[in-house]
Amino acid sequence: MSEGTDVTPPQQSSAKRARWPWLGGGQLLLLIAAVPIAFGSFLPWLETALGSFNAIAGPGLATLAGAMLAVCGALLRRRGLALAHAIAAAGIGVGLPLWQVAHTYGLVGAQGWLPGGGMVLVFVGGLGAALAAHRMRRDTAGPR
Repeated sequence: MSEGTDVTPPQQSSAKRARWPWLGGGQLLLLIAAVPIAFGSFLPWLETALGSFNAIAGPGLATLAGAMLAVCGALLRRRGLALAHAIAAAGIGVGLPLWQVAHTYGLVGAQGWLPGGGMVLVFVGGLGAALAAHRMRRDTAGPR
């Protein structure tokens, strides 16, 4: 290098740049909750003596859409939109398995069927999305 050139490092701004998750830990939990909802959409939904019923033939498409809503809500900066996505994912993830259990119980009673692994995964992911919505609603960090 020659003596006349002065190489200085770029100046750091005094304001801290916001990093993800913008709305607190609820967004990370929502992203994690999307994984079991998505995987449960492809796994067996009901186990019977005659075989298993896959979720994708029934409510799996709706639960997969709920998982994508959860992923979108985990990446949004606006609190209201992210909270709406979390509530929708929780409603789908908890509501559809509970409705399926109640409907199947109403049709055949408690004899001859069990909830499958997919239904359990979707339900657990829905509970995680509900907890994420609660955390996003409670925390005050981030833009409104």
